[in-house]
Amino acid sequence: MKNKTVVMALGLITWAAMCSWAQDTDSAKIQEAASLKAARALYELGDYKAAVQAYDGILQQTPENALALAEKASCLKQLHRYDEALIASEKAMQIDKACILAYAAKGDALTFLGRREEANEAYSAAEEIEPYDAVAFTHRGALRLARNSASSGITDLSKAIEMDPTLSLAYYARAQAYEATGNGDKALRDYSQSISLNPQNAQAYVSRGTFFAKQGENEKALADWNKAIELNPRFAMAFYNRGTFYGISKDYAKEIADCSKAIEFDVKYKEAYLNRGHAYKGLNQYEKAISDFTKAIELDPNDAAAYQGRGVTYGKKEDYAAAKKDWQKAVELDPNGDTGRRAQSNLQALKNAGY
Repeated sequence: MKNKTVVMALGLITWAAMCSWAQDTDSAKIQEAASLKAARALYELGDYKAAVQAYDGILQQTPENALALAEKASCLKQLHRYDEALIASEKAMQIDKACILAYAAKGDALTFLGRREEANEAYSAAEEIEPYDAVAFTHRGALRLARNSASSGITDLSKAIEMDPTLSLAYYARAQAYEATGNGDKALRDYSQSISLNPQNAQAYVSRGTFFAKQGENEKALADWNKAIELNPRFAMAFYNRGTFYGISKDYAKEIADCSKAIEFDVKYKEAYLNRGHAYKGLNQYEKAISDFTKAIELDPNDAAAYQGRGVTYGKKEDYAAAKKDWQKAVELDPNGDTGRRAQSNLQALKNAGY
């Protein structure tokens, strides 16, 4: 009887230990999920540096967390740290071969590093993976949208929302997909729902502001961009989008101010240099315009628009030899596109004028 009692006691101790281990495991998973949600919130806020730090904190606790590595890679891409993004995404792939975002992040990094064939291989591999949860469906849906397959993206993103109706990022991505397919009402609904679920989602405010601007609702657009800047006063994208709006309105002084802020917070923001260059050109400040176009070319030597813009500026200065050289380069880089055609037209006008 005594032995039986001892065995029963040992069994109870073992069961208690197992329960304690299960509770600890559950607690760790809950904490990990909360930490990932907090890091994603920083990403949606546009605070990519803070998001990277948050992911680093997660990875200190769980170094084999493939999703945290992949999401960190996405943040690193936004910071133009493409080599680091590639390393993080490849490590995530090694840990979890079914991590869709890891392949997508690798593709993004390779694209910016000029390795497009390898990038396409990574993207294709990502699309072939079957998602297993709401986050994975969101990542594949966003990838399909980026690869001009918006309808397939909507299907994946709708599945993600069905699985987790609180996932702000899924609504945000689906809004972009709806906008790409011309379904404005649904796009606006999803942008607003994304903001409702995460009122700190500065990215959604920026995108909804751009949506409003396309609809001609300028006051609403400015209100959303202003809100994004209020939420994150260092959000380069928000300043850039608002500056672009000012440029369309030919309010070049305000465009220059906003583009300068965007560049202050992201010194590799090529598009901000381009837009500021056009604004300086609009104010006849040609040397400053040439400087900005040249910086854009340094950041991306294959950007035909930068050569076209600089060529126009040289033309304004009557430096036709320099203008001709830039327009020829623009045609070389974009022979069948709108930018290349404009450059070709400029070359023809130059030739007709005897230059």
